[in-house]
Order: sequence, then C-alpha cells, then structure tokens
Amino acid sequence: MGGIFILLSIVGIAIGLFLANTGFQGQGLGATATLLVGIFFTIKEILDILNSRG
Repeated sequence: MGGIFILLSIVGIAIGLFLANTGFQGQGLGATATLLVGIFFTIKEILDILNSRG
C-alpha cells in the first residue's frame, strides 16, 4: 500500500515541476500564480514522501 502512495507522490512531483516550469516561462500575474502553485505542490509532495517513511 505504501508503494502506491509513493508512486502517486512522484507523479505529483512531476506535475508540480511541470507547473513551475510553465509558470517560469510565462508572463504576467497568471504565470506568477502558476509558478507559485507548482513550487508549493512540489514541496508538499516531497514532504508527504518524507513523512510516510517516518
């Protein structure tokens, strides 16, 4: 069961990095918001993986 959780978190990290990259390449307020959401999502998923191992 834990392996599925980690796999989903890795997919979440990939989505977060994609959003961060998309926001970084854009312009304006929407790009900034996308960048921040991508960074937040990536950090959240990394912390979820670290917390599941402890």
